[in-house]
Amino acid sequence: MLTLTIFLTSCGSTIPKSVTYTPQPIDKPDLVLPDTKTLNMRNVDFMILTRDNVEEYFKKIEATGEPIVIFGLTAQDYEYLSMNFADVLELLDQQNSVIVAYKKYYEQTDEIIEKNNSQGEVEIEVESEDNDSILRNIFK
Repeated sequence: MLTLTIFLTSCGSTIPKSVTYTPQPIDKPDLVLPDTKTLNMRNVDFMILTRDNVEEYFKKIEATGEPIVIFGLTAQDYEYLSMNFADVLELLDQQNSVIVAYKKYYEQTDEIIEKNNSQGEVEIEVESEDNDSILRNIFK
């Protein structure tokens, strides 16, 4: 037992006060996104047909050689169609906000990784125990 105490006492002075750590560079995985199309809207001309102007529009359509076809909406349905388009635009705006947030996240991640990779060696403080507490922990 005396030999163990002497041995541990002589090792007590070699406990390091700090450890030096050199971090390895971190590579961020590439974000792979699918290509997206550019939105090209087509012009749509609405004709408001009433009892008073229906014959006039029919004559204009016949003059172009197009067949006369009527797609009808009530005022309420037209309002719903407009609200649906507004909902689509709102969703597109929300999706754009998500894209901007991802872009900001990845740019900040790049900065943090670059800072970490250029840091070099890091010194970490180590708590040292005195020889008495080491012996108490051994002989519990």
